[in-house]
Amino acid sequence: MPASGASDTDGPSEVGIDVGGTFTDFVVATGAGLEVRKVPTTDPQHEAVGTGLGRLDVPPAAPIAHGTTTATNALLERQGAKAALVTTEGFADVLAIGRQDRPDLYDLTPTRPDPLVPAARRHEVPERISAEGDILTPLDEAAVRRVARVLEEQNVQSVALAFLFSYRNPEHEKRAAELLRDELPEEIPVTRSSALLPEHREYERVATTVANAYVRPRVERYLTRLGGELGERPVRVMQSSGGTIGPGPAGKQAARLALSGPAGGVVGALGVARRALGEAPRVMTLDMAPEAARSAVGRLGETLGRSLEETALGVLRVANATMERALRRVSVERGHDPRDYTLVPFGGAGPLHAAALAEALGMPRVLVPPAPGALSALGLLMADVTHDASRALLTSVGTLQGDPASIQRAASALAEDVESALEGHGTPEVTFELDLRYAGQSYEVTVPLASPVTASALGGAAEAFHDRHRRRYGHAAPEAPVEAVALRARGTVPVSPPPLPQEPETDLPLRDAEIGTRPVWFSPGGPAETTAYARTALHHGHTLEGPAVLHQYDTTIVVPPGWRARVDAYRNVWIER
Repeated sequence: MPASGASDTDGPSEVGIDVGGTFTDFVVATGAGLEVRKVPTTDPQHEAVGTGLGRLDVPPAAPIAHGTTTATNALLERQGAKAALVTTEGFADVLAIGRQDRPDLYDLTPTRPDPLVPAARRHEVPERISAEGDILTPLDEAAVRRVARVLEEQNVQSVALAFLFSYRNPEHEKRAAELLRDELPEEIPVTRSSALLPEHREYERVATTVANAYVRPRVERYLTRLGGELGERPVRVMQSSGGTIGPGPAGKQAARLALSGPAGGVVGALGVARRALGEAPRVMTLDMAPEAARSAVGRLGETLGRSLEETALGVLRVANATMERALRRVSVERGHDPRDYTLVPFGGAGPLHAAALAEALGMPRVLVPPAPGALSALGLLMADVTHDASRALLTSVGTLQGDPASIQRAASALAEDVESALEGHGTPEVTFELDLRYAGQSYEVTVPLASPVTASALGGAAEAFHDRHRRRYGHAAPEAPVEAVALRARGTVPVSPPPLPQEPETDLPLRDAEIGTRPVWFSPGGPAETTAYARTALHHGHTLEGPAVLHQYDTTIVVPPGWRARVDAYRNVWIER
């Protein structure tokens, strides 16, 4: 679906590639605008990438921004590596015990998913670091070597290494990793918790390390095959955080790719909304895809004694109610009023449901981008190159204010880690944040921390914490001591977003876009005669009244009765009451 109109700027071709469950989406950004293509996703997935690139007219060295479901699928389908956990003696069951959270408080027989690593592959070695980072029990190196031999006998493919309090002192983990690498075959990776997530809370750190070990071989294998498919093209991979990174770090910290595809859609929605609404838009996003279900709905209707249309409408209402609850969970339950927001749907099916959901939530408008079915691929081209690092602190802000040099040293070390990870992508801008809480709390609030870190900067962070705590939870206690839980650093290498075409207001009549009428069910009362439009024939300035259905290459947009649609200069479709 080539885009038309004049672009903001000219620039080299860059390709955003998002691998989905059914289709792999391609968006090419050039000085002339955007081009969208879809090809069926293959198994293995990298073959679809090669097929799609072969159909696009882009230079052989065009950069690639890539989103992949490899880590997501491995976790959801339980098809990751045969992984093992090596941990401190006495703590092998942390992964199974978890936090004792129960989705249903009164269920007397709760069930939980099996851990990614079963008990037989969870191994202990004698060692102990104190909560202050002191060595209480030296690492038993002979025990580590014995465990390595057992791991070989178990034919493990990946190892997670997580010792108690290693975020305070990683010495034992580093040495154990060296021993395991010496004893195990070279192709078996070792993920060290103190390198991946050096933060407190034992279960979360162990679970994240295990998840990384579980998906790492599959992700690294995919990225290696992808590199062979792409040749010399430079590649950056989308992370769950909404930033991209090179294939090397992406493979080693594969758990950071768990939401790679959806993150691209959120970045794309924000980029589109900024152009349409300004630099700080108040938007909520909705992603929905993969399928045709006519025959399945027909069989269900026969069972219920309902017509195909009545059954489909019932299914639609149940689906909308489920999505409405999800949107309320991320808005109302967090103190945000949906009526102040614009809904930005993406995915192949998002625009089908958007207006109905906006009406249920009292939202006044919906913004549908030009290519919502490929918005994740467009978002990949908008995502900066980023890397995140963290370090546990677990001390009072007052103590840090008395010795700001100590936290400045920690900030400098994190900055070096970030700059090393982003080497080859440009010089990053490094920003810092603090996780703060009132002493005795079990949850934190993240606030910005100015650099260089001084007593004044720490005081400003504490004030920001009180203010954010009040806005989020309705109360604050400025007189209470504040604890610094973790220091966070993010390195960012900005990426110039692709030019989005603008067009002048059209003088073409709206009827040129009409492709007929059809009966459409919007309520149990029966069908309404509805005009269908070809979206590619709709241009800036066109306005139409609902009910209407807009058809395009990658999605279908529904404008219910009582709503109207208009097209802006960026070819966005606004659906408004």
